[in-house]
Amino acid sequence: KFKQLQKQSVDSQKELCSLYRPFFKQVLYYDKNPIFIERPSRWNEVFPNEASKNLVISVTGVGNKDFSCLVSHNVADLQCLFNGQNFPRFIYSDDEEKFDAITDTALKHFQLPYGDEGSSINKDDLFYYIYGVLHSPEYREKYANNLSKELPRIPRVASFEQFCAFKDAGRKLANLHVNYEKQPEYKDVLITGDESGNWHVDQMKWGKIPGKTGNAAKDKTVLIYNDKITIKNIPLEAQEYIANKKSALDWVVERACVSVDKKTGITNDFNQYGIENGNERYPLELFLKVLTVSMETLKIVKSLPKLEIHPLAGVANFKSDLHDADCRYEITAENGDHFYLKPREAVKRFLSKIIKGMEETLLKEFGNMGGTIDRAVITVPAKFPFRAKNEIKRAARDFGLDVKLTKEPTAAATDYLHSYTEFDKPGAAILVYDFGGGT
Repeated sequence: KFKQLQKQSVDSQKELCSLYRPFFKQVLYYDKNPIFIERPSRWNEVFPNEASKNLVISVTGVGNKDFSCLVSHNVADLQCLFNGQNFPRFIYSDDEEKFDAITDTALKHFQLPYGDEGSSINKDDLFYYIYGVLHSPEYREKYANNLSKELPRIPRVASFEQFCAFKDAGRKLANLHVNYEKQPEYKDVLITGDESGNWHVDQMKWGKIPGKTGNAAKDKTVLIYNDKITIKNIPLEAQEYIANKKSALDWVVERACVSVDKKTGITNDFNQYGIENGNERYPLELFLKVLTVSMETLKIVKSLPKLEIHPLAGVANFKSDLHDADCRYEITAENGDHFYLKPREAVKRFLSKIIKGMEETLLKEFGNMGGTIDRAVITVPAKFPFRAKNEIKRAARDFGLDVKLTKEPTAAATDYLHSYTEFDKPGAAILVYDFGGGT
């Protein structure tokens, strides 16, 4: 329609405040009809209008190199966090009726391990618990490989007390990150220069360390706000709070500026946001408030308890915990009953179900000629633990199955070799790249 120069009407009711980058808002014209936005997604089910109340946990998407998360009460841009995926607290229907986005089944799953105490857990508690767990350095380190290839899976911690600790921390973090503009300005810095009325900023920049170049030359204890105002004694520790590969303060320094689009000549003046809201000092306040958010976030994260997984482990941890004889896996039968199995017992049950299904298929396709399955090749990840491999082999033997384990990249190469005759030639080579995440 743009190419055809068709005139489009603009509805001011569709103007929303959005989180374009971490701690950086912009006005968004959101229309489900993809005229102005090519891929509008389903944000109309999360924030049907400017007055809609909701919270959304955003996480980095598949392919990220550094996992991070951020909660907001605004529409989030796709790249606010790298290829961001968003999980709202509520979903709105077309007539703007509000429904829980957390299912009763999910709530029961997290209540179950903690007995009578667990019955007090509600869906708000679970939402904040998830946000707390996602900030655990131990969680991010332990599941770093998974977090780069798939959406986060949330474990149940060992005790109700630990659940409450993560829940309370998540609630505090959410309050900081959602209400970052309402936080107090960080006081333990030195603001020099003439602040009176000199709040306009063209581009904030860090101080410079003599004799160095590039990023190494940036003195992040000093901020040159403009040619009138400088902020000193900024705690370097604040740089440790990272959101989408940069510190929260770096996002403010980068985005709080005046920029001109080369193609259209349109000026994007960050100062106007504060002026339109009656606060010309907003850019300076934003930096100082995000500094407070950074320091308080680090305090809360450092106070998180040790990540101890409940012995009733779920399928989410199956690969990584298969070799742990103390683990118990929660199994839900088709009739809804719950029961718990040791690792080898769980493997036997999975093998039984798979082989039964395959034998039924063979019988259907080939009749009595189908026979039974007594040998199998099972693929495992390239770096699968030795003890986990043994658990699979022992479970297969208990089941009466002669099994051979092969690494997933090897299986891919073998399949390729048998599929293409040109590789029968001497000296032929196959390069296998394991993308991971659902091989």
